[in-house]
This record gives sequence, structure tokens and C-alpha cells, in this order.
Amino acid sequence: CCVLYRHSAPLCDQFWADWDSFCQREEESNEDEVDEDEQSDYSICYLLDACHSLAASTCVELDNGTSRQPILTYLHPLSSFLNMIASLCANASTVQSILSSDFLPEGLITKAMLLCAELAPQVASMNGSSSKSATLEEKTSVTDAKVVLRSISTLAFLGGSWARDWVRQSLAHSMPHLPTGPAMLYKIATFVLPRKHHALEGDCSELTSCALRLLADLLIDASVEWHVEAVNCFTSYPSFGDQSICGFAQFVSGGIHSEITLSAMSILCSLSMQVTRHAFDPKLISGGLVPPQIETIGEGVMVGFEVLSTLYSGGEMSFPLSKIQIASAHIIISSITAMLVGLKPVIYLHEDDAARNTSYSIRNDIIEALTTSTVVGKVIAFLASSPISLNLIKSKSSVKELSQVMDTVSHYRRHNASKNATYGGWSRFVTPKRASQKVREKSTHLSSHLTSDAKKGVGIGVEAYAVSEVALALLLVWYEHAEDITSSDSSQDLHHHSPFNLLLSTTPSPSQQRYANGPNDVTLNLISRFIDVDYALIGGLRSNVAIMSAQVINLCLRNTTIANGFNRDINVGSNTFLAALGGGAHLCEILQSAFHKLLDDKSVTQQLEELLVMTLAVTEMVAISVEFQPYLARGVLMGGENEESWKLIDIMVTSLKNVPALIKSYSDDGLSDERLLILRCKLALGSLQVFSKLWKQCRLTCNQTITSDNAHPCGGATFYLANLDKKGSSVMITNTIAELIRSSLHALMFLEDRRPSGDEISVQTVHYKSLFLDIAARSLDVITIETTARVQAQPNGVTDFVEDFAESALMECWSLILSSCNAATLAAPSWIRSAGNLSNWSVGSFLRVYPSRDTTVDSSWCSFDQALLLVQVISLQDIDFVDSFVECNALHCLAQAELSFCTAWAPFFEVIVANSVTTRPGDEVWMLRSGVLIESILNAIETLSHGILFSESLVTNHVGYQAPLNLQHLVKLCSLLSYSLMAMTSIRLENGEREKYQRVLRMLASVHNSANKLFAITQCNSASVLNKRDGCLIRLKLLNASLLLLSELDNYHPDSSNRDEVYTFSSTRIGLAGLAVTALQSLQNSPEDDQMSDTHLLRFNYDFRSAIEYRSEAKDSDEKSTAYQLLRTSISLLSRLAPNMISKLKDYQSNAYGADFAKCLKQNNALDCLKHHLTSASYVATLTYQPAHNKASTNSLTQIMHRNAIDVVALIAAFVHTLTDAGSEIVDILLILVENQIFRSLMDCPLLKKSLKTSISTSSANLQPEERLMTVIKQHRGYCVPVKVQKKISAGQKRPSSESDGAHLVWRSVIRIFSSLLRSTRCQCSIHEKVDENVLHSLVPAMYVVFDFVCTFENELFSCFSSMFHQVQTQDHVMGKGAKIKSNSIPSSPFGFTYNLLLEAEAISSLFSELCEGEVKQKFAHCRSDTFKSILSSSLILTKITSSFLGSLGNAREILTALSNASTLSYDQPSAMFNAHPVLAEGIPNARHEAIRNAHFASSCCVCATAEDYAMSQVCSINTTESMKQKIEAIDSSNFEQSFQIRVNNTFIVLLERIAGHCLINALAVLMRSHPSFDSFSSFTTEEARRLDIAALISPGTIVAIRPQTIGNKYLNSHIKSSEGFCNVRYAQTLRCDRSNRTLLVRFFDSGFVEERVPWSWLVGMEDHSKRHHLLSFSPAPKSISEEAANRGKLSIGHLIFVLRWCRYSASTNRNRTRRSFAQLLRCLAERAALLLSTEILLHSDQEESKSHNENVQKVNEQLLDLFESSKCEHTGSETVPSVESGDLGALLKKEVLQSVQFQLKRQLQSAAIEREEEIKAWEQNSGWETNANFWAGGTKREGRRSPFRAFQRQVSSDSFS
Repeated sequence: CCVLYRHSAPLCDQFWADWDSFCQREEESNEDEVDEDEQSDYSICYLLDACHSLAASTCVELDNGTSRQPILTYLHPLSSFLNMIASLCANASTVQSILSSDFLPEGLITKAMLLCAELAPQVASMNGSSSKSATLEEKTSVTDAKVVLRSISTLAFLGGSWARDWVRQSLAHSMPHLPTGPAMLYKIATFVLPRKHHALEGDCSELTSCALRLLADLLIDASVEWHVEAVNCFTSYPSFGDQSICGFAQFVSGGIHSEITLSAMSILCSLSMQVTRHAFDPKLISGGLVPPQIETIGEGVMVGFEVLSTLYSGGEMSFPLSKIQIASAHIIISSITAMLVGLKPVIYLHEDDAARNTSYSIRNDIIEALTTSTVVGKVIAFLASSPISLNLIKSKSSVKELSQVMDTVSHYRRHNASKNATYGGWSRFVTPKRASQKVREKSTHLSSHLTSDAKKGVGIGVEAYAVSEVALALLLVWYEHAEDITSSDSSQDLHHHSPFNLLLSTTPSPSQQRYANGPNDVTLNLISRFIDVDYALIGGLRSNVAIMSAQVINLCLRNTTIANGFNRDINVGSNTFLAALGGGAHLCEILQSAFHKLLDDKSVTQQLEELLVMTLAVTEMVAISVEFQPYLARGVLMGGENEESWKLIDIMVTSLKNVPALIKSYSDDGLSDERLLILRCKLALGSLQVFSKLWKQCRLTCNQTITSDNAHPCGGATFYLANLDKKGSSVMITNTIAELIRSSLHALMFLEDRRPSGDEISVQTVHYKSLFLDIAARSLDVITIETTARVQAQPNGVTDFVEDFAESALMECWSLILSSCNAATLAAPSWIRSAGNLSNWSVGSFLRVYPSRDTTVDSSWCSFDQALLLVQVISLQDIDFVDSFVECNALHCLAQAELSFCTAWAPFFEVIVANSVTTRPGDEVWMLRSGVLIESILNAIETLSHGILFSESLVTNHVGYQAPLNLQHLVKLCSLLSYSLMAMTSIRLENGEREKYQRVLRMLASVHNSANKLFAITQCNSASVLNKRDGCLIRLKLLNASLLLLSELDNYHPDSSNRDEVYTFSSTRIGLAGLAVTALQSLQNSPEDDQMSDTHLLRFNYDFRSAIEYRSEAKDSDEKSTAYQLLRTSISLLSRLAPNMISKLKDYQSNAYGADFAKCLKQNNALDCLKHHLTSASYVATLTYQPAHNKASTNSLTQIMHRNAIDVVALIAAFVHTLTDAGSEIVDILLILVENQIFRSLMDCPLLKKSLKTSISTSSANLQPEERLMTVIKQHRGYCVPVKVQKKISAGQKRPSSESDGAHLVWRSVIRIFSSLLRSTRCQCSIHEKVDENVLHSLVPAMYVVFDFVCTFENELFSCFSSMFHQVQTQDHVMGKGAKIKSNSIPSSPFGFTYNLLLEAEAISSLFSELCEGEVKQKFAHCRSDTFKSILSSSLILTKITSSFLGSLGNAREILTALSNASTLSYDQPSAMFNAHPVLAEGIPNARHEAIRNAHFASSCCVCATAEDYAMSQVCSINTTESMKQKIEAIDSSNFEQSFQIRVNNTFIVLLERIAGHCLINALAVLMRSHPSFDSFSSFTTEEARRLDIAALISPGTIVAIRPQTIGNKYLNSHIKSSEGFCNVRYAQTLRCDRSNRTLLVRFFDSGFVEERVPWSWLVGMEDHSKRHHLLSFSPAPKSISEEAANRGKLSIGHLIFVLRWCRYSASTNRNRTRRSFAQLLRCLAERAALLLSTEILLHSDQEESKSHNENVQKVNEQLLDLFESSKCEHTGSETVPSVESGDLGALLKKEVLQSVQFQLKRQLQSAAIEREEEIKAWEQNSGWETNANFWAGGTKREGRRSPFRAFQRQVSSDSFS
């Protein structure tokens, strides 16, 4: 019966129909009434009925248990009934109806299994005996037990999950002394397992297999408890000693061909597939059962390795021939794969550390076994390619046998050709040849036929493909785990852990005895033959095999990419891959067929979609190969290794052609078949992926011919594609791709309109948007590079295909799409609603388990299929959670697509901006001029940063959400923002100034808001996957953008009355300052550096080895280089944001901002952070100072480090200087500077000490003057490279080659800082003197800090001025002797200065000026009297040097100008020549000589130390003829006038001229404040004046201060400090003192009015005659400053006259182009010089020292008259910028100053005026005026009285400064 029916559905259905009829008849009639004929019709029914009766009675007897019979007595009836029932079932419904009916005896299964369990120990006893025979009862019992187990297994298999559950419940009931469930089956299998050879060995083996198979069947969809019990059964048990044996090991001793092995491995496979489910079960986790469960299953997998390895022995592969062997191999590989898949979630997502550690250990053991076991690897490789291998073996064997037969026939016919008369005499030539041809043709035909069949696996069973499928799956999983291992431990080798080497090795062949000539191909080649269009269209196993084969090859290529790291050598592995894949010809054919099939079919089927998946995998392979295996990519694209076929490229281009129309149809009218749209779009994406890689790798670098030796093997393909745009081409690829972008934008806008309202999310819409964004992104990649290539090839290259992308319509689309990139905001909550509610998984860990592939065509977030299975398992198939996860995946895919789109869009528009700015006028660059582009970028950054920040904020609310940060898109957008802002600064914006200001202010506020978010994102230490370089670049670009916008705001004037704007501007700047400080706090010079306290911040490491130049793309810069640039930018931004005293806002607004800025610095510990970076930079700069100076190479690492470190120190010093300056108005800033002791840090800077020590030693400034003159200096002070000659300019001239010393710049900045500190402290003390004593107390140390600085660096400070006297020797050493004027009559200057030296002198003189101000002077002079005297003497020296330089410069320019204008003068009046210049009266040659002397003297003062200085000295600084602008060496040597004109009118000397002016101002300030007469005025109160005997103190001529009685009793100093008091004090000169009336007769200085009765009580001050001493000698200004006598002795009043002449000439000649700063310089200098001059003249007059110098007095008076003549010096009324209309000082001096000077010098001016009138009259009467040619030649000596004008310039032998 069992053999007859055997689960046959027709027979079984008929039987049960008969059974129903039989049962009905039995109910209607008694059994005795049935005749024999009817009984025969229901014979099987009667048989079943009888079996049922026996089984039922047996069960009753077992229940009663009255008389115990042998087991066979009970087991046989039960087994017969179960066997019959199982054989009569053909489907699940039948099984369910039987098992659930009353027909089945109660407890049948349970009792049958109990009998088997009782039988097992009895059978086990036979394992210990060696009996070769068995009784019939024993054999029957074992057979019945097998029948029972098989029958139950059959019912469980046929009945499905319900039947299995019913059987499991039945096995749960047992006797108290017997195990239940899995333990019962395991016990049966263990007992009956044959240990020795005996009579029932075969039956026991079958019984063991049946028990294990039943357990394997029942484990399917079993409960966790069942699995736990099953795993516990197979736990390792102790063996010998400490060794233990896995529970599975005892069942696999029979090898891979044993049914027991198959059953045991089936159990292992079932348990492996449930590892993840059971590992996350709460009951198992709470009970701590997860680790032992995983460990037991892992041991079973290792047993499976041993079984699998038996297929390869003795160097030969044994292919599994039987179904049992194939099934065993299949099930073992499935177990290994399932175990690896199941362990990965446990490793990264499980909450139990023990479970994670155990899983990690088991996983590593499995990978190690796969890697190190050569046998296992070869078996897996062979099984993966077994269908192809077996067919190749078969085809080769057949071809060889046929070839042997044909050779035999040919040989026979050749020997018998003479007997064949068919061809006559030609037969011996024809017959053999034809025969051999037929042999070859037949052989070739058959070989190609068999090979084709072999490629397609014809003749191989389904089982082989099933094994190949799981083997390929194992390879894929193996690859993933290898990558995971190496990503966790960088020391691991990816090639070692992955199957890379295995796939590139030769596939092992089966036994040569069985198969002749096995294949000699590598495994990868055999696997690649699975990739076939027919396979994909067949579906099922073959389709899966084809897809997985392509994926394996992709992973193999990816493995090479990762293993190579940054090594982009295109030859790595090229030959191996090229050979392994047959040169790419096969893949080329497959792609062509696939593209044709996908493009030709209009209806989309499941098979076509699977073909698309395979095709995209192959195109992905090609795209990867373009970059890392270019020769393979070329072979695939061109049809083979040495082929040049363009068919595949053409059809790939065709795949793009119709997609724009499809997309537009979808967005306009809708498509009936949207599956077709998706298929074509994905196919186009595959092509675009390849084209994008080709353009990136080849478009810009390859030669422009196909046949040339291109740098990249795929260059020919790229060139072919690029030339499709030429005329005559059917498809213009760039236009097609551009149209793809437009259509994608149209579709995206359409989807935005269809977006559902509220929180509803359409997964389908999200998928469409992701698809269109991917198309646009890939297309933009190609278009960006294509545009760049065309512009590089031709500046005005054809870029019309993208011109409309920057127009208003598409810019609106771009802006809308960018602003809607908010998928990250929606994706985070969707994760929380899905997998996040199931456990505390983080997104980062989840993606570590199921990573996405960056190289895939579609935007992917994770390995969705595997991840969905995990979610389904964990959520127990809850549909809501599953739907939420699907939605979450779609949104994350969209976020990834948005990232890709932004990453591609930003470089594209950077190219567009660059091309537009360079090729169009500013007005035409609409996107920049209107600000639309920048606003779009800012909106995109704002939206994206908000989404990321929102996602990150969920970490605080839900620990499980922490997504990995990929900020590449934000890096690109921030780079585009910075570049666009840079371009915008050169373009005139639209609208008025008010609108421009508001727009730029909005931009700045938007940058600040985005920067706030992005700084928060990039500073979290929890973002472990953050690319530090990306985070650093984002910060850098945003701070750069802020700097650019702040600079742009300087061009506009804010509305101070608009408080909202002022508040926005101030708050934004404060916010940016906070961000800059945050950036500084996140930077550290070394990883061990933990100086800063905020440990939660992410640290960016910087060093000083980075190049100073910084490119916007920063492609080659690493994290440290970017961090260094961020350091510089942050400090620069802080300097830019620091309060500026020249503010455009009102004072109260500036002060409020300054207070907020100080608060920001204090709250963020900004100064401590700056001190930290200052220490690091100065330390590096100090260490590298000496090596950098001694190194000749400018590219050495030491010099780079030194320059970079110096740069940082200089930036910090500049910022501190700005803050110190601001402290004069904002006390809060000054207080925090003093509190943080930043000034002490600057004093202690080791760089200053090191550099100054070197500078002084090399400059010989410490030598005595006579020693110094004998020393030749070889290095300029302030320059770091020793003096040397680089290149000869011409004969006698050599170009200087020194370089500026950055340490000297720092030194100058530090000096200015302390100068500003004194000034700010003085201002704040005067303000808070009677307001806040705490402020005064806090500021007192600042003054003494400056004193300490001056004392510490006293030698260094004063050595600056002495260094000026040896610069001439240095200049001679540099320029050579030929550079000097050969004539001894024109001596050079005895002093000189370089640009840096003069800047240092200016800084030092400014510090000295502040030290001599007010109370500071008194305290300093008291503390350091010697230093104070040195300051005064140094100021005298500096005044003499600078006044001599400026005087000679002014004289030379004035005479040269007069010479230039002499030819145009009209000589009809005798005074015409003298009005031009008095020196012309001596003749033109003499005037030229004087001009040369002065010009040479001035130019010899200026030392060109660098090549830049020399270049500036060759550029004319005045608007003159073209010849005047030429270089000196190009001018004719005879044209001395033009040559020396350039010597005093070049940009270098003009630069030094202004610096010298500042030096002179500071020096004059020191002289005036330290002048003896400055302290000669004593003040007193009214009461003191009444008590004093004024007559005894005052003599005629004494100067007094008079104040009316209404003022009150205050000191004079109080009036000086108060403008109101100052206006009520008048100064006068005492004429007489009347003791009787206690009155004075005085003459007021301001009006000249004489007052007769001035009461003594009105006096508030008087001059002390004992302190009236002069500082300057009484000597006039000589005619030529170059005279040797003019440069000896002390400073004289003639030097001040030189200064005033220079001021007058500079103001008159530069009135139309003088900057405000220079005009103010001239005014300040002229006023100080005039006041000091008048004071000195008065002092000399009072002391009557001038009587012995009558001629000097006359000259001085004449010179004073020339300067301050009343007719000339009429004040113009200007209070700000001088506007000189004539050559006088009237416009330079303020009205009060001019009147005061003229009043004091009234006597001298009157005397000089009278004498000049007499001289003019006498000269006119005696000389006789006529135009004489001798005047120009100067040959005839004139007689008579000398010209009065000669006194102004001509010098006699007695002229001297002493």
C-alpha cells in the first residue's frame, strides 16, 4: 500500500474519497452484511481500518500498562498505521484533517516516540558487541522504529507549520524518566549511532539519520525554547583530559556521503539561520543564554568545515556525484553563510558584551578558517564555478576524442590515396588536404558548440546551480566580513582576509582519472561566464547566479581599491584582472546584448528587471575599473584587449537619448507604464556612471587623438565620446546630458507640486525624487568636467549647452530644489518609529552591519533586503514597524541622493561662476550681481545643516539614533559659497547702496546661522565617523565667507538710526567671534596636547609643515594642513571683528559692541586659547630659527615650518595689537588683556629673544662707532637671509636677495602693542580717575609691564638707531663699488635704513613718545633715569636722520621740478627765475649739480634689501612722460636729470618717505614733551598767587598764564584738561611789574594787546627761567644736505626748516592725489616742527646766543620768512585735509598754531622782510635785467651785489650745523 500510493496526489485523493464512502457505508450497515465483492472494492480501506484498530488497541494497552510486552509487540502496530497514514497523504490539508480528527488514536505520536526512545538503549547495547548476527525481533524492532520516525517526519514535512507544531506538542508529553522534544530525538540518535561494525549497523545508521532528520524538520519555524533545547543537546562534552568534542562531531564521521552527516548538518543549518532571532530574544538575553548558544553553533560550523574539506584530498577535487553529497555540500555552505550573516548584527547591535565578544570571536575564527585553509578555499571556489567547470571538462574530453578519431581517418586516407582514382594524379594533393580541412572544420565547429554550451551550463542539473548559488553567496558574505575586519583594525591586510587571492588562482579540477584535461582557468574567469543575458531571463537559480557573479567581481575590484588605499597606480593588478576576465570581450558582448534587450522591449517583466539588475552590476564593474583597472575597462568598452569597437559605447549613449522625453512625459501627462520609466532611468544611470568616471579620469588629461599614447588607457574611448558633439553625429552627448538635467529638474519641480500635505509621506514619490536627483547628479559630474575642458582648451570655448543653467528660470528651480533638501529631517523620526523602537540601535551601528555601496547606481542607504529581514524578525512580523522601516529606508535613500546632488551641483556652479567672471563683464553676471546664487547656496546650507542638526539632536532623546556624518556635500557648498563671495566682491551689485547693505547683512546673518549649526555638528566628539578634514574644511570655508562679507560691508555705510540693523549687525559679529574662538579651541598642535578644558570637543590636529598657499579645492591638503589654515583664518576673523576705533557707527553703539566683544572673549577663555597657540607657534619658530636662516634652499621643510609658525605668531600679535588699541575706548577689553597677562606672554616669547640676539650679533650694533665703520656687515637687520648676489643687472649693479625676517615683524608688532598699551591705559585712567577706583587699581600694573619691557629689551631697542649708521657699508657690500657715484664731490649719506629697519624705528619712536607723555614720563624718568636720557638722545639722532633724509628729498624734487619747468618760464620780469626756484639764479648747470647732490644723498639713505624693494625702486611714482617710468638702466646715461628724477620719485622711496615722516613725528613728540621748557611752567592757585611776592619772581619778559577771577581756584593743568577752562586762560609776556599796585603790565600772545593793570591774583602760572634751555643748535638749513659739514655735530634748527620745506613741497605737489592719511601726516608733522622751531628760536633769542653768529641769524631769519611770510601763510580755513593752492604752509597749519608761530617769530620775520626788500632793490638797480645765454651756461661771472635769493640755497664755507 505504501509503495503503491507513496504521496501521489491523484491516488491519495481517490483513496480518501473511497474512505469517506467506506465510513458512510459502515455506519449504514453492519459489517456482516457486506458481501465479498464490495469488500474487495474497499480492500485498502479495510486494511487501514484494521491498522487503525490494532493501533488503537495498542494505545489502550499502553495506557493501561497492566502487562508489559516486548517493545516489538507495541511498536509494530503503531509503525504500520503511521506508515500507512503518511503514505496516503499528499498535501497539507489532508495531513491537518487527519491529525486533527478523532480517527487518529489519542497519543499515537507520543506513544510511538516513547517506544522508540525505550528501544534506543537496547539498540545501543549492540554497539558494544561484535556479534555479526541479529535476531529477527531485533531487526524488526529497528525497522519499525525507522518507519515511525520517517512517517512522523513525512507528516511534519507535508503538513507544513501546523503539522510541525502539532508534532512538537505531541513530543512535549513524555514519561517522567524520559526526555522530551529535541532531547528525545537527540537521545535516540545518540544511542543508535553505530560505534562499531555489527549486524544492524546499516539499520542503526538509517535510524540515526531518521531521528536527526525529524529533529531538523521540527526545528523549522520552531519556538525559541525548542531551539535552545536543540542547541543544548549538541553542546560540547568532555573527551580525553581537557579536550571536548562538539556534539555535531559524532554524527559526521561517515563523511560527506553519509545520510547521518546530511541530517546533522541540516540541523546545524536550521540553527544557524536563527542565530540573529534567538540572540535578540529577551528571555535568552535575561538568562545569559546567548553566548553559549552562539558558541555551540559556531563549533558546529567548524565541524562543517572539516566535512567540506573531504572533497579535496591528495591534490584532487572530488565533485559530489550523489544527491546526498550535493545536498551535504549545499547545506554546509548554507550553514556557514547563515552563521556569518547572523553574527554581524550581534557583533554591533547586541546589548550584551559577552554575546558581542563571543560572536566576534566566532566570526573571526570562521574567516580565519576560510582564509588559512587552502583545502576549504579550493572546495568553495570549485563549487562556486562547478556548472561551468564540469561543462568545460566535458566539452574538452569530447573534443579530444573526436579529434583522435578524425586524425585516424585522415591518416588512413593518405596511405590509401593511390588506390583512389577519383582525382587521378591530383588525388595525392587534393584528398589529404580536404580530409584535413574537414577534420579541422568539424573539430572547430564541435569545439565552439561545446564551449558555448559549457558557458551556459547546458547539461548540468539544478543541484549544481543550487550549490553554486550558495557558494557565491558565501563569497559575497566573506568579502563583507573581510572589509569589516580591516576597517576595524587598520593593521590587517584586506587581501589576506578576503577571497581575493582565491578568486584569482586556478580552479582545482576533479580527479584526472575520471575527467581528462580539466579546465586551467582562474576561478574569477569561470564565475564571469555565469554573467549571461539568457541566464538573467530564465529566472530562478540561474538568474541569481548571474547577478551574484557580477557582484562578486565588483567586490573583487573593490577589494583592490581598498587594499591599495591611496596608491592610485593603474598598473596594480591590471594584468591579473585583464587575464582573469578574458580581456573584457565576454563582458562587452553581454552588455551589448543586455542593452539591446532592455532598449527594445517595451513591456517590463520580472525577468527584464532581473536582467537590469545584472546589467547595472556589470556597468558598475566597468565604472570601478575605469579608475582602478583601466586596461580592463578599455577591454570591456572596446570589445577586447586589442580591439577598437565602438558598438557598446554607441548603445550606451543611445540609452540616454530617449530618457529626457520619458521624464517629461511623466511630469507632463503621466505614463501608463511607470515601470518602463524606472527601468530606462536606471539604465541611463548605469551609462552615466561609466561616463562620469571616464570624464573624471580622462577628459582633462588625455591627448586629443585616439591613436596617440594617452596617459589613461580609456582615453581613446573618452575622446570618441567627446567628439560625438561634432557636426554629423547622430547623438550629441553633452547636449543629451544637459537635456537630462533639464528634464530631471522639471520632474523634480513636478514632484514638489505633488508633495502631500502634512506629515504624510509617499514612498513612491520619495523613490522617484531620489531617482531624478541621481540622474541630475551624475549628469552634472559630466557637464562640469566637460565645461572645464572646453574652457581650458579655449578661453572662450563653446559652453552654450549650459548657458541657460544660470538664468533666472533655472536658478529658481535650483534654489527651490536645494532649499527642499530636507530628507534628513524626516528620516530621523522614521527611524525612531521603526527599528529605533525595537531596541537602542544606532544608525551608525546598523549601517555597519548592513552597509551601503557607494558605487551602486541607485542611492542606497543600507543593504535593504537583509536589513528588512532583521527588522521583521525583531518586530515579530509587525506590519506597522515593517512599513515604518520601508519608509525610513526610502527617506534615507532620498537624503543620500540629496547629498549626491549637492556634491555635484556645487563644483558645477563653481565652474560656471569662474567662466562667467572671466569671460563676461560684471554687469552680465546676473546670478552674482543679483545675489541669487549666493542666497541659494545659503538656503541650501541652512536647510541641510538644520536637517543634520535635528537628526543629531535625537541622540539626547533617543540614544539609538546617531547617524554617520558624510559632510562632503556641505564641504562643496561651503567652498562654492566662499568662491562666489570672492567673485561677488569684484562685481557691482544691483539696486542702491541701502539695499546692497541690507542684502549683504542678511547674507552675513545667514552664514552665521548656518555656521552655528555646522559648528555644533562638527564639534561633537560622539560623531566618531566624522571625517575630520571635512569638518575642518567646513569651518574654514564658513569663516572665510564671513571675512569676505565683512570686507564687503566696509564698502557701505550703515544707518545708525536703524536700531534693528545695528543690533543684527552687532549680534552677528559677536556670534561670529564666538565661532572663531570655538574653532581655535578645537585646534591642537599635537594629539597629546590637552591644554584646553573642553574635552567634549572634537580636536583637529595641525602642524606647521603645511604649505602657506591654500587652494579653494584643497584636494591635496590633509587634515593637518586644513587645520593650520583654520587657525590662521580664525585669528584673522577675530582681528577683523575686534572693535575698531574708526567705526561707522555711533560712539555708544561702538562701545556697546566692544563690551559685548570683551564679554565673548572672557566667557570663552579666548585669550588663554590664544596664549596656548602662541606658545606652540613661538616654540616651533624658535627651534627652526637658526636652521632656517642658515639654509639656502627656500623649499626646505625647516623653512616652511619656520615661516608658518612665524605667521601664526604674527597674526596673534596683530590681534592683540588691535585689542590693545580698542582698549583706549573700551575699558572691558583692556581689563581682560591685563588680567590674562597676555603682555607677559609676549615678553616671554622665546622667538623674540632668539631673533634679537641673532640680529644684534650680525648687525654689529653693539660695536663702538669707530669700530663699526671698519666692519662690513653681511646681513641686514630685520632680514633672515644673509646678503648675497643672485643676478647681475648691468655693469656695476647687482640685485639684492635678502628676505624679510618674520620674527622682525613680530618684534615690531610687540613694540606697537606696548605703545598702544600705554596710550590705552592713560586714556582709561583719565576717564575713570574719579569714577571707578577699581579700574585704576587694575590698570596700574599695565604701566609697569611696559617699563619692564623697555628695561628687558633696552639694548635691542636702542640698537635700532645705531644700526642705521652701518647700513651704508652693507649697501655697498650688496650693490658693489660700481653702484656708487664715482665723483668724490658727491658723497653719500653716512647713514641708511632698510624698509624693515625704518618700520622698527617708527614703532620704537612711537613707544618712546608714549613713555614721555604726562605722568608716565615722570614715573619712568624716576624709575629709569638712564634709560630716559637714552630715549632723549636717540630721539635727537632719529630726528636728525629723518629730517636730513626728508630735507634732501624735498630739495631734490623741488629743484628737479624747477628744472623741468625752466624752459617754459617767461623772463619778462627779473623775479621770474627766482619765483621758479632761487637756486636757478646761479645757473642751470649749478642747479643740476645741486639736484644731483640732494638726490644722491636721499637715495643713498634708502637700502634695497630684497628683490621686491629693488623692483619698487625702478618704478616711477609720478605722472610724467613714458620715458620717466622706465628703469634706470634703460635711460640714456647722458640724461642725468631723468635718472635722478627716478631716484627720488620711485615707489620704494615714497614708501620709506612716509614711514620716515611717522618716525619724525614721534621723535618730535619726545623732544617736545621732554624739552626743558616743557616743565618750566609752574602753576598755582589764586590763594597761592595772593600770598606770593610776584615782583620777586617775575622779571620783564617772563611768560605768565592769566585767568579772570570768575573761573575759580583750580590749577592750570585742570584748565588744560578742560576745554572750557583752557578757553579762559590767556598767555602773555610780562613787560613790567608794579609792586605798589600788585599789578602787571603784559602783552597777550594771541592778540598782541597790552594790558596795564592785571592783578596778581589772576595769575595761575608762570615760567621758570631756570629751566629755559634749548635742545638744538642755532644753524640755518644749508644749501645742500649732502655737504659733509651738514652732517656733523648735533641737531640744529636747520633740520626743522628742512622738514617744513619738505612738508610744504609735498602738500603742494600732491594736492590732487594725496590720501587723507598722508595729508594728516603732513599737517601733524608741520605743526610739531613749527612749534618746536619757534620755541627753539625764542630760547636762542632770549639767551642772546645768536649775537656771535650774525650771518647765521640773517640766514635763519630769511629762511623763516620764506616759510612763515604773512602774505603767503594765509590760513585756508580747512580743518581736515590740506588743500594747498600756493607753495606755503597756510593750509597745513591750523589757524591757532600758525598765528602762535607767527607771533613768536614776529621779530625775526620783520627783520628778514626788511633786509630782503633792501637786497631786491639794490640787486635790481645794479645788475640790469636782460636775457643772456650765459645765464643758462653759467660761464660769465656776475658782478655787483649778490642776489638776496642766494641766501636760501647757496652755502659758504662757514655754513655748519654745529
